[in-house]
Amino acid sequence: MSKTVPTFQVAYSHDHPQHPWHSSSEHAVSTYYDPLADMSDYLNGMLEGKIDFEGQKLVEKLMYYVLIASTIASFITGFALQSLSLTFGTMGLSVVVLAVAIIPPWPAYRSHPVKWLPANAQPTAEEVHK
Repeated sequence: MSKTVPTFQVAYSHDHPQHPWHSSSEHAVSTYYDPLADMSDYLNGMLEGKIDFEGQKLVEKLMYYVLIASTIASFITGFALQSLSLTFGTMGLSVVVLAVAIIPPWPAYRSHPVKWLPANAQPTAEEVHK
């Protein structure tokens, strides 16, 4: 799938340069790169939240390991310093860092796209047993 570069065109007349929309026999068309359209495509992709199945497995493992490790570290820190507020603060900070790491659909979570079969095609025996 090739991606097109977002551009916009401006037509202007040589007869009336102060009125770019004025019709005339001589028109020039200039094409400009539109960086805002490219940025909005990126943001839309990030906000859609699509990740593949391998990305879901990775997020699930990361979530379990980080939550277990941060819970143990928070408990030990709070117990050693006899501070319940430090325990909850450490755990809360760990949850916020984990949320930043797993909630957005980072490219690492979208690196194994699903290859769908065509609607009317019958899968081969090799594809079925994968």
